[in-house]
Amino acid sequence: YKNISKDVFKKLLQSANWPSGTITGTLQLCEHIKNGKIDFITNDIQKILNKEPIKFQQFINDYIDIWK
Repeated sequence: YKNISKDVFKKLLQSANWPSGTITGTLQLCEHIKNGKIDFITNDIQKILNKEPIKFQQFINDYIDIWK
């Protein structure tokens, strides 16, 4: 992870031909993360799917063949 400025990150995304709306949304999300505005855990997945969520490691193990 490199802590780069918002302007540098925006230019990198633009140089990768990201759509402007996607860039705006990504920059907003990163700003929320950086400022701790979304630093919490919810049980929304469990409520929506009506089942226990799995750990990320389990997800990786379940779908590793797709990524090879």
